[in-house]
Amino acid sequence: MNLNSFLWTCLMVSAGMLLLILMARAQYRRERGRRGTKTPEDFSLLRQPGHGLSRQLADLESKVEPLLFGGMLMIIVLTLLAGVVVLLAQGLAREMESAVPLLMAGALILALTWAVLRLYLRRLIDYLQERDRLRLGLRGEEFVAEQLESLKRQGWWVFHGLPVVINGHEQNVDHIAVGPRGLAVFETKTRSKPVAGGAVKAEVRFDGKTLLWPGYQDKTSVWQVRQQAEWLADWVKNECGLSVKVFQMIVIPGWTVHPGNCYEPRVVSGKAVTDALVAMLEAQPVVLQERQMGKIAQQLRRLCIVPEEDR
Repeated sequence: MNLNSFLWTCLMVSAGMLLLILMARAQYRRERGRRGTKTPEDFSLLRQPGHGLSRQLADLESKVEPLLFGGMLMIIVLTLLAGVVVLLAQGLAREMESAVPLLMAGALILALTWAVLRLYLRRLIDYLQERDRLRLGLRGEEFVAEQLESLKRQGWWVFHGLPVVINGHEQNVDHIAVGPRGLAVFETKTRSKPVAGGAVKAEVRFDGKTLLWPGYQDKTSVWQVRQQAEWLADWVKNECGLSVKVFQMIVIPGWTVHPGNCYEPRVVSGKAVTDALVAMLEAQPVVLQERQMGKIAQQLRRLCIVPEEDR
């Protein structure tokens, strides 16, 4: 088999593979569209810890199929294009009796392959980094939720992932606790830690306005939890007719936290969140009776029901 025959064979095989992939993808989409399913009954499920992050993670993972399909398609298209370019270059080389067209074709194919591969790898790396970030945040919220479980045995109500709109911006309140001495909102911040024994220590300091992480400062989290506390206090007053103070906490799992003075929001590590809340409220008077707590919890439960399209 000469080179031309080999190239034409490669082109035909690549075109056939491309056609098969497109047909398989179309068939898969048709079959998926036919499989209409419905839950056996109308479940009223409450949002679980990290519900918002779970939805983002599910949306991100839905992009895996197009990403993998795009990679296969890219290889086939590059093969087809390379074959066409080489065939054209061969014809020019015979007419010119020179190898320059072939060399130029090789350089063009290499440059195009490098550019496409670089773009594809960038997308793949971005996907993997975003997936790791979401998974880390989800684990952090689940960990804090486990720590807050002990509050339920003390008569508290605890809710997770409350969707709110504050100043036109959609947010999720990570955790809310309703107890006899008031309400509390918790904002979880989960970050990767520096390598143990390195020059940078896994420590966070709080000066009352800014979270001081190694290498950068964070004022947004403080502003965010304060906004959420104000929103919740207004919401309880409007929906339940109760004026109740909402306490604020920022929880940082796995890090050593230096909270400074008794600022609010109170910044604590993940394992210390329950004890810190109890200590913060022990001097506060009882402001909510069981009936009032139940009323607030009932309204929060209504907001925390998972919509049908997310079940």
